[in-house]
Amino acid sequence: MYSSQWGSFTNDGKAYVIEDPVTPRPWENYLYSKDGKFQAVVTQRGLGTTFYDCPQVNKVSDGRNFCVCTKDGRYWSINGGAANQTPENYRCIHEPGKTSFETSFNGLNCNLEISLAPEKHAEIDRVIISNNSSDDKTFSLIGWHLVKLNGLDNRLECQYSRFNSEVNALVCQRRHYRTPRYKYAAFFTCDKKADSFCGSLQAFLGHDSDISDAESLKQCSLPQINAHGTEPISALQHDITLKPSESIELYYAFGVAQDMDEAEQKAGEFGSVSANYASQFTASRKYFKHLFNSVDIETPDSILNIMLSTWSRIQLDRQTVSARATPWFNWRNHLQDSWAFNMFDNSYSRKWITETCKRAYEDGFLPRCSARVKELTFPDQSHPDIATWAALSAERYIAESGDWGFLDEVVCYADGKAKAGIADILINGLDWLLNHRGKNGMVLMLEGDWSDPLEEVGRKGIGESPWTSMALINAINAFSDVLMRIDRQQEAQRLLKGAAELTKAVNKSAWDGDFYIRAITDDGLKVCTKDDPDGNVSLLMQSWALISGVASAQQIESIIKTVDSNNKTDIGPIIYAPPFMKPRPWVGRETAKPPGTCVNGSCYTHVAMMWAMAEVLVKRPGEAVDIMKRILPLHQEDHTPISTAVPLWMPNYFHGPASMTPGQSSDVMTSASPPWLFLVVCEHLLGIRATLEGLHIAPCMPNDWNKAGFRRMWQGSEYDFTFNRVGPGNSISIEVDGNRIEGNILKPDSSHKQHKINITLG
Repeated sequence: MYSSQWGSFTNDGKAYVIEDPVTPRPWENYLYSKDGKFQAVVTQRGLGTTFYDCPQVNKVSDGRNFCVCTKDGRYWSINGGAANQTPENYRCIHEPGKTSFETSFNGLNCNLEISLAPEKHAEIDRVIISNNSSDDKTFSLIGWHLVKLNGLDNRLECQYSRFNSEVNALVCQRRHYRTPRYKYAAFFTCDKKADSFCGSLQAFLGHDSDISDAESLKQCSLPQINAHGTEPISALQHDITLKPSESIELYYAFGVAQDMDEAEQKAGEFGSVSANYASQFTASRKYFKHLFNSVDIETPDSILNIMLSTWSRIQLDRQTVSARATPWFNWRNHLQDSWAFNMFDNSYSRKWITETCKRAYEDGFLPRCSARVKELTFPDQSHPDIATWAALSAERYIAESGDWGFLDEVVCYADGKAKAGIADILINGLDWLLNHRGKNGMVLMLEGDWSDPLEEVGRKGIGESPWTSMALINAINAFSDVLMRIDRQQEAQRLLKGAAELTKAVNKSAWDGDFYIRAITDDGLKVCTKDDPDGNVSLLMQSWALISGVASAQQIESIIKTVDSNNKTDIGPIIYAPPFMKPRPWVGRETAKPPGTCVNGSCYTHVAMMWAMAEVLVKRPGEAVDIMKRILPLHQEDHTPISTAVPLWMPNYFHGPASMTPGQSSDVMTSASPPWLFLVVCEHLLGIRATLEGLHIAPCMPNDWNKAGFRRMWQGSEYDFTFNRVGPGNSISIEVDGNRIEGNILKPDSSHKQHKINITLG
């Protein structure tokens, strides 16, 4: 099922099996703890970064390797990693929350399973070695983690390790005296008593060599030397003899701690009891089973089903619970992730709206980013769009949760002195934008909008952003409905008046006859016009013209024709058609990026999903599905030789036609495309959307979608939707628990029962 020359999906789509470790680039799985703080990237060779909180601050290791070594100097890697012998058989299996390796060599069959403890900040490794030959087998198993413990570099680091035989653990530490509250200690332990160890990378290597040529492996012996002001490694050795048909099972734990004493304590908690390790595999399976069972989505498209039910679901969960594991909180990103995550768990939406409001200035401005750790500083960039995401997210959170009291909660402004309610801060944020309009009546660009690299357009405080203006219109239209329902009609009417003014201004100054331009600079130059030599049609602008409702019916017709003719490609719709072919210093870094990459003419998946939403809004659901199938990592026909990436994760972009490598994945796996994927499918194609009135049912499915299903929780009750098409079109009749209803809105049910809803289309 969906195979390539390197691997294939299992029949249920819940595992990807790699048969050849020589893939075009590292093919990763992403493992993470329940709180998202401890994460491990595991490639098809067992390498990949392990980190705590975020890799720039707490990089714990660069991966692991488990080698079987013999006295004749031969050694091979159970996980296809560094070694001087190649396994006779190899399989790497990426699954939700786990990566496994199956290899064999010289009569030994080996299995390695790697997972993370959901509630502990530790990786759990399980090794099983079986003797399938007719002879006794004597060998050593040497397992190691490439410990880094890198963080904020202050050049005052002290690196050392020690082996504690009482808890059978090797612990390492790299101390950063200026950042004592961050975790810079690691432990590596096993349920079987180690015969030897090594904590010094230099001693492990033995000479200037690659790790695959290490003396410790060739000699089949670890030197029992600790790191002391030298680079560390965490390596343990077990000397083993197996009779024919005999097997051995070993469990390892590799985790982080505050200091070496705590590291030894945590290692001791695992100890020599195998069940202490094995239980973590059970807990991990339970976590992902719950993750997948919370919402069911079934469409007629098997590729969409695989992504929505498993891999994009994991990707959205990972980046939501971990705040994308970046050094800075980017409020635009977190608000969008939690917007879609509402259907799974709306507590994150509440959290990120609150945290965003705590960063507000008293004048109403909401900054784009805040440092994740106090030792880092983030430049105080004036990106004014955050208030639009916050207000929109607040409306969506209340529609999902019914938590109206949230708006009255009081938080401190960024200076920690003055306080205000959530509703007041959101209103102030929208007012701030309305009060910062340029001479053309649109919101000022300042140092960027959705696109950060447009930093030069409005740096003088004169240039304007049609996109922020559209986003503000969209946010006001949503949030004013909230205000009307909490008896704040005066503020709602004031905001709606501003939105009407903005709509006129955008259509007067940003409409270029066939499509909307991207921006107006400080010097009054229009960016992305039909007369520009390149960088003409902005897909972002055309998407939001439809999403915000700014465009008229006649303009929509022109926009669709323009996008169909210019932006749509075999790769997917590109963000600029054509891209900027040479830098324009008065615009910003966006024009300096190589054509066809990133935000300069790539198929930027976030914006492609925005256009897919716009397609559904104008009743072209088939076009929306076509876009999604082009930008998902898995294609009907194998796409991996072009994308070069494992077909599990949605990258932030695919190289566009103007790139030297069209269709190649950026391999950057944090993106707003997964949340928008769920929004487009669940809220627009299937048409199940929480509103302030109730659960709104308005499917807009392609005519070849004859059946579909969707199950989710909403305000304490479970709703199981079944869609059946009896004819073309999307007119509907609805039965709830066997009874036909009038209208298409379900009200909250205080009995918290399970409801079955049958929707007939056509």
